[in-house]
Amino acid sequence: MKLMIYGASGLAKEIFDTINQNYQDRWDEIIFIDDFQNNIFLFGNRIISFSKLLDEYKLSLVEAIVGIGEPFYRDLLAKKILSNSLQLVSIVHPTAVVSGSALIGNGSYIGPFSFISSNTTISDNVVIQPHAMVGHDVEIGNSSVIGPNSAIAGNCIVGERTYIGMNACIEQKRSIGNDVIIGMSSCVTRDIPSEMIAMGYPARVIGKNENKKVF
Repeated sequence: MKLMIYGASGLAKEIFDTINQNYQDRWDEIIFIDDFQNNIFLFGNRIISFSKLLDEYKLSLVEAIVGIGEPFYRDLLAKKILSNSLQLVSIVHPTAVVSGSALIGNGSYIGPFSFISSNTTISDNVVIQPHAMVGHDVEIGNSSVIGPNSAIAGNCIVGERTYIGMNACIEQKRSIGNDVIIGMSSCVTRDIPSEMIAMGYPARVIGKNENKKVF
């Protein structure tokens, strides 16, 4: 089997490190996909365009994960992958602690020293970054990114394509909508509607996420 990592920058490199150190026997080739670079190499592995992958590889022998940290583009690329009959695969760093009752969807990356508690649902194409803590009975929607050292208390709901910045904390039983940005080191003590930007201690809505992007 081959693995394609869609992306060739920071998050893609972190995913590759996890694979290189802990999944050496699972795939016989790693391919980075970048539609703006072609026929160059990263860590000794090819960077090619998605169209070139479709031309050169037998897709039934290729698994995929998105290696881009922007939720908006994560969502687009995951849909592009699935529409071409490729299968998304999840990668969990061995230092992550994941409850046996937690559910991890397809195409998610669970980073080093993170903690996923009991009865939690991590949906498809989610990123849990290093040292993040996700409490019991939490639901995290598709294509969301949970930043390093952040903490989500029990019984929270995080929507789709939402970004929780590093060091942020979410009070128990809070609901955060789709396409939300929670700023770094913010403390969420109230529900945050969809398509909003919230930050501060306590976090307050400061505007609308009009283009539905973080960066």
